[in-house]
Amino acid sequence: MHPCGVKSTQRSNDFLKGTPKWMIKDPAEMTFKALMTLKQTHRSFGVDALRGFIMVWMALDHARSFLCASNGGYEIWMGRFTHYQGDHLAFLTRFVTHLSAPGFFFIMGYSMVFLYASRSANGWTKSQIYLYFVKRGIVLMGLQFLVENPAWAIGFGEMPLYFGVLFALGCTMIAGILFLEFPPAILVVTGILLISATEALLPEAGGYVLYPFHQRILLLPGFTPGAGIFVLYPVIPWLGVVLLGMAFGKLLTSQQKNSRSFPLQLGLFLTVLFVAVRVNGGFGNIRMAGEEGVIGFLNVVKYPPSLSLLLLTLGLNLIALSLFNHIENRAGKLLVPLVILGRAPLFFYLLHLFLYAFMGMVTGPEKMPLIRMYGFWILGLVIMLPLCAVWADMRMNSKLSSPMRLI
Repeated sequence: MHPCGVKSTQRSNDFLKGTPKWMIKDPAEMTFKALMTLKQTHRSFGVDALRGFIMVWMALDHARSFLCASNGGYEIWMGRFTHYQGDHLAFLTRFVTHLSAPGFFFIMGYSMVFLYASRSANGWTKSQIYLYFVKRGIVLMGLQFLVENPAWAIGFGEMPLYFGVLFALGCTMIAGILFLEFPPAILVVTGILLISATEALLPEAGGYVLYPFHQRILLLPGFTPGAGIFVLYPVIPWLGVVLLGMAFGKLLTSQQKNSRSFPLQLGLFLTVLFVAVRVNGGFGNIRMAGEEGVIGFLNVVKYPPSLSLLLLTLGLNLIALSLFNHIENRAGKLLVPLVILGRAPLFFYLLHLFLYAFMGMVTGPEKMPLIRMYGFWILGLVIMLPLCAVWADMRMNSKLSSPMRLI
């Protein structure tokens, strides 16, 4: 067995039986053969499915942003906090999307460990692997300003200089290089310290403060009018999540932990801890939403990520990963669309922003009801699935040194 739960090539392809013909035209010329030959491509089915899973919810959040007048989407450490006033559909639509950002950073940490081992096995030196991570980090940061920001401008007009998730992913990937050689225990402790230090170092919320650029980038999300910058994903706490993903990857690749039972056990443990932190209501929450009932209990601070947010979202993501690993050889064909999306994450991310922004232009300035937005969200996923399949197939068949591997 592969340390990340990957079985033999033959068994990994068993779930393709019965897949719709539009996905596989001919058994001898399978469009997704390269995608599904897990052993040969050193990919983990469960992790790819999980990545696709959280990408679907991310698309829902962005479709809502471009198309819908629905309430929701600003759970920040100070100032305005979204209140749903009993609108359970609006809250649920936003809540499920919280799985995405923590999942992306956690999986990136896991993937860095996995790629380090894979490239080393292919004869790459440490310096070559580190250089790859530096290049990809720079590409991610560049795409933030050159591609992602223009997409947001289509939907929202003139914007301040936005430092979003791609910028943070690029920064934490480069910073994560420094931790690749550390054992899991040190990675876990350091990750927890960075996440906890974020809340401990937050200033008192209240009043207008012109925070300097470096504080915004490293710690304090928000808008600084004088500097014209807007930060949502500060580096310090999200680097902590990356380090936790690295620790998880090291435990699996070293075969210290079972790839099916360990994610489930850890996910349940984190979920129980979330309940304890939330009931306590003190440190770990940054601040409470101020609403009653289930919505108030689950409406957690995301900017920066509170401990309660990370306990809940990483816990649920790990439970989902365990489920995906468990059903791989039983009903894996049902997860083929998620795996396809999960193997073209950056392509999907950039494409879906422009697609939903374009839909917003076509439907006009009048924002649509939330329930109608769901139809456009699904339509967007249907459009992007075959495009992602083609891109992922091209990327996986390219040389390891190809620039395509950076996207």
